[in-house]
Amino acid sequence: IKLLKSDKKLLCAVILGFIFIFSFICFLADFKGRRYYFTFEEAGSARKIVEVRKIPSEKYRTKLECYVEEIILGPSVQRAVPVFPVGTKVLFCHENNRIVYISISKEAVTGLTAVDVEKEDEYKKKYGKTVLQVRYEQLRENIKKNFSDVKEVNLFIDGNFTFGEEIPRS
Repeated sequence: IKLLKSDKKLLCAVILGFIFIFSFICFLADFKGRRYYFTFEEAGSARKIVEVRKIPSEKYRTKLECYVEEIILGPSVQRAVPVFPVGTKVLFCHENNRIVYISISKEAVTGLTAVDVEKEDEYKKKYGKTVLQVRYEQLRENIKKNFSDVKEVNLFIDGNFTFGEEIPRS
């Protein structure tokens, strides 16, 4: 202690060391999940809004399941458009051989708003696709950006195969 009092440089180094160690411990304590990226359309324009969220680990659920739940819940920013209508629920999410199978509730179709119906013609002219196809592609792109090992995403709405890779029937 006498050495620390007499040598001011050593005292500063020790204090900075304690601050660094304390900061590092606080950083680790706050790290409750990996950062995931969510891309949503901006209302009234073709621009994209990107949100970054941490998804904490949940017992008995994979990160993919938690991510799909989050993206179906929608954006946290008011000017962003949800991928699927509010009220849509994830019925199941499963990955097998790098193919993701997601089933969502019928609200994905029945919850479409008048704005979505208006966009239908615009999307058909612009992209040659329906609103649901564009929404599926948005979901697929989000999943593939965050989970690089995923090869394909198959979507079921109310238990019926809707989009994705053809499922072989045996």
